[in-house]
Amino acid sequence: MKQKNTNRKNKSFWKGFTLLELTVVIAASMILLALSWESLSKSRQDANESAACNELASYINKTRTYALTGKTDKDGKVPDKFYVTTSRSNNVTSIYIKADGTLVEKYDIKGGIDCDSVNLNYSVPGGGISGTNNYNCGTLHKYHVDVDKFKAVCNSN
Repeated sequence: MKQKNTNRKNKSFWKGFTLLELTVVIAASMILLALSWESLSKSRQDANESAACNELASYINKTRTYALTGKTDKDGKVPDKFYVTTSRSNNVTSIYIKADGTLVEKYDIKGGIDCDSVNLNYSVPGGGISGTNNYNCGTLHKYHVDVDKFKAVCNSN
């Protein structure tokens, strides 16, 4: 903010910020921005990995619910088994729910997060499970889906 001052021997001059002061403030701001940028990008990656883990657990639970309730296929029949599988291509992990080999639902995990390959099946009725019980999500495997007879839950290390 400039203010006219005429106190110096009747010569007028302007008070304000010098170019050096402005440069120092801008440089300090850039340094702070650079330091915080790394922290923000790690937080975003962590949030994406947590979301991917929760989505995978949700679809495993949904598949189990289909088996327990005897969800019918397009032809009105109750299938013998429901399957949940994942595949990865073009930096996208996709979750598939199938009934006796027929696709029921497909969901793509956003954020380019990789999860372990899943291959679970639930028998109808009763929801009996066969397959692996632990699946990692993310590059650091901080989050994992634990699957048991009753539910799938996303946990962190």
